[in-house]
Amino acid sequence: MKKAKETAKKSEKYDFTLQEDTSLNLAASILKHYGIESENSGLSQADGLLARNYPHIVVVMIENLGMKVMEENLNYRDFFNRHLLTDYKCTFPGTSRANKEAFLYESLSSATFKDKGKTEEKESIIEKINKSGKAKAEFIEQDHSAPFKSIYDFTGKIKKSLKTNEDTFTFAVWTSQEKVLNDQGFKTKEANKYINEINTAIYDLCEDCKNTLFFITGDHGLKEIQNVFLEEDYPELMELQEKAPLIEERSIQFFVSSKNQKKFREMFNRFFEEDYLLTEDFTAYAKGSRTIVLNKKEKTFRALGGGITEDELKIPLIWYENKPKKTGLIIYYTIIALIVFFIGYLIFV
Repeated sequence: MKKAKETAKKSEKYDFTLQEDTSLNLAASILKHYGIESENSGLSQADGLLARNYPHIVVVMIENLGMKVMEENLNYRDFFNRHLLTDYKCTFPGTSRANKEAFLYESLSSATFKDKGKTEEKESIIEKINKSGKAKAEFIEQDHSAPFKSIYDFTGKIKKSLKTNEDTFTFAVWTSQEKVLNDQGFKTKEANKYINEINTAIYDLCEDCKNTLFFITGDHGLKEIQNVFLEEDYPELMELQEKAPLIEERSIQFFVSSKNQKKFREMFNRFFEEDYLLTEDFTAYAKGSRTIVLNKKEKTFRALGGGITEDELKIPLIWYENKPKKTGLIIYYTIIALIVFFIGYLIFV
C-alpha cells in the first residue's frame, strides 16, 4: 500500500489545459463579440449580455477580489453582490501576473514558470481588437513610475477612455500600492474599509458611464496563511537544490539535480504533504494554509493567492449595463400628447 502511495505522488501533476469557465473564457467571449476567432470557448453568461451590442464595453479586473474576500466584507445589498452574475475561477495558478496575462493574451502559457515571459511574443486582445477596426481598444494598469493616487484616479482614467464617438473596449487592472489585504489579511477593519471603497468607486463609475456594459472580476482570491521559512526551518531541503527556488506568491519552482530528485521528493512530501502539491517538474502549489518563504529576510504577508484552494481560485463575475435614456421617444410622445390635448380642447371649446 505504501509503495502504491509513493507511485501516485511521483505522477502527481496538474493539466493546465483542463481549465474552463475562467477569465480566459471571458476573453474569448469578448473576441468573438468583435468577430475575432478564438481557440477557446466563450463564457455563456457573458455571451448573452454582449449580444445587446453596447458601443462601450469595459472589463475591470481587481486585485485580490475573490468570493471569500467579498463574503467577509460586503453584505447582500452592496453593489458587487447585487450585480453578481456568477462565480467562476481564475486561471491556475491564481497569481496576479498569470491571470492578467491569461486575459490579455488569451493564453495559459504565463501560468507556468518555464513559460514566463513568452506572452510577449503573442498578440494581445487589445492589439487584435484594434487591428479588426471594430472598436478602439485600450489597456489601463498601474504605472509604478506615476501610480494612481486613489481608486478614483483609476476610474477617472477609465471614464476618459470612453469619451469618444467610436465604439470602445477597455481592459483595466486595479492593483493597490498599499497591499492592505496582503499585509493584514482580509478580515480586518482596514480590509473592510478598502473593499467597500472599491465597491463604491466602481458603482460610481458604472453610473457615470452611459451606454456601457461593464464586467467586473478579480484576478484571484486570497487565503490567510501561516509562513514557514525554507532556509532556517528546512536546511536539509535547501542542500538538495542546485539554486534557490523561484517563489511567486504560493507557487514555487524548485531546481533539483537528477541525483537528488528522489530524496528531495520524499523529504518534501514528508514535510509538506498536507500543504503543497508537488508536480513532476518540481513545481509546488499550496493547498493548505502553511506557505513557504525563502528566508526570514523576505517580506511576509498575512494573506496570499497562487495556491489551489477554493478561497484563492473562486472569483466573482459582476456585470452592469448603463442603458441610455430614451429621451427622443419621451419628447416624441410628450409632443403627441400635447397635440391631442390641444385638438380636444379646440373641439370641445
